[in-house]
Amino acid sequence: MTLRTNRFWLPVVALFFAACGGGGSPADGGGQTGGGGHAGGGNAGNAGNVGNAGNVGNVGKGGAGGAAAGDATTPFVGSWTFDSGSVTPMCTGVTVAAIALTGNAVSITRIDASHIGFSFSNSELACNVDFTVSGTTATAEPAQTCSISVMGVSTTFDVSAWMLTESGNTISMTVSGTAKVAVVSCTPSGSGRLGRVDAAAG
Repeated sequence: MTLRTNRFWLPVVALFFAACGGGGSPADGGGQTGGGGHAGGGNAGNAGNVGNAGNVGNVGKGGAGGAAAGDATTPFVGSWTFDSGSVTPMCTGVTVAAIALTGNAVSITRIDASHIGFSFSNSELACNVDFTVSGTTATAEPAQTCSISVMGVSTTFDVSAWMLTESGNTISMTVSGTAKVAVVSCTPSGSGRLGRVDAAAG
């Protein structure tokens, strides 16, 4: 009776262990699948670091800031003298001698990063004129005036156009405008060349 019983249970036990062993494989497989998912999640997280490349944009800002620091007035500002030049009153019906500028001292001062003040005087012409600077050129602001003496009479010289062109240690100048002495109309115009005389040569 015992022998028969053992013969009956042995196949049942074998099937039980086989079933347990088979269940272990899917579990192991499930474990591997879970591990794969974990690795995938890790790689995705690392990819997020690429976003740091956006900091490169700050380099551009720094460069732009450096370029914007220049002052256009610097080459003009300082002490100058007329190496040559004159202004001729050119009055209707009257011949008036030209006003010599050679040897006259000129002071150019900075008003702001794009404006300068130009000042000089002699016995016949005195000017304090503001200019706008663009690159190597300075142009007189509107409604600028000088004082000019024509035939011994002092009057106002209304500047129509006045341009300064800077090159190294020299400035070329052209100027024109209008003036009136009693009933006589004049259109003063002239040109000149200035040389730098201070230590801040540009």
